[in-house]
Amino acid sequence: MKSKAIVLCGIAAAGVLSVSAGIERREFKGGSTDIPAEWKGRSVRLEQRIAFCELDATVNGKAAGTAYAPDATVELAPFLKFGAANDIAVSERVAADYFGRGDGPFGNKDNRRRLGKMELVARTAAYVDDFFARPSWREKKLTVDVEIESLASCKGEVEVVVSDEPNGPAVVKGSAKCALEKGSNVVTVEIPWANPIPWEPVAHAKTYDCRVTLVADGKPCDSNRPRALFGFREIWREGKDIYLNGHIQRFRNFWFQGLPKDPNDVHKYGFNVSYEAHKHWAYWFEKEGDMEARSKAGIAVFTGMPSIYFVHDAIRNN
Repeated sequence: MKSKAIVLCGIAAAGVLSVSAGIERREFKGGSTDIPAEWKGRSVRLEQRIAFCELDATVNGKAAGTAYAPDATVELAPFLKFGAANDIAVSERVAADYFGRGDGPFGNKDNRRRLGKMELVARTAAYVDDFFARPSWREKKLTVDVEIESLASCKGEVEVVVSDEPNGPAVVKGSAKCALEKGSNVVTVEIPWANPIPWEPVAHAKTYDCRVTLVADGKPCDSNRPRALFGFREIWREGKDIYLNGHIQRFRNFWFQGLPKDPNDVHKYGFNVSYEAHKHWAYWFEKEGDMEARSKAGIAVFTGMPSIYFVHDAIRNN
């Protein structure tokens, strides 16, 4: 993980920005590979999900970078010859300094380290890598942190649109103009929101859909996460009491294997939290669709984060 430049941007009224042509993915098995001429000027990354190891990538004999778990990624574009064959080599380095909870240093029981296929992924020169919506019930606002990768410095505009349903009419929206730096950026958009419907741990809880788009130097950009679901909620502690959206909240856990066919039925038995903390390899097991289903059913989730190993570079250097 790399440190990121933080760009705080103002808010402006916005229309819906245009969408790019899309991301191209090609399976990569190593060795000499033809890189399309039309990929010139685009981000081209080597990507693969990995565990308990690191990947060193070289392009035409030059070191391109190191990919870290879990979602390994290395930018190759500055080293590639477009419209020609390129020698791309990837070497695996086992992270021998990591010891999991009873699993040893080499992964789970079948010792998997390389998960899924390795790919070359072409995107626009600047693109949205991810975003995270942070509601504040006390401050009556929505803050959206947008992570952007860029091959070069450029001018950008980020737009955030929130609706009741995917692709529905906007409930609130905002945008931010910013100067992107070469490399990793975080653009923060703050949207005042006077009367949101809060998420509560009840059946058929209220959720919103959030869409983020980016335009860089006047051109629409790709996005790894065009949309995401979220609930407008804020949890905090006062003394020994846990507050949710301005009121004291009690939580009662159940073991996630006991989830009924209709997750909303959990509340009939007095439960409102799915206990999933045994998943210490959380990034292997969690499925975004499952998390969305729990959110829509008003179920909070208590789960294990991936081991501290997977953010070791950020802790050491950021």
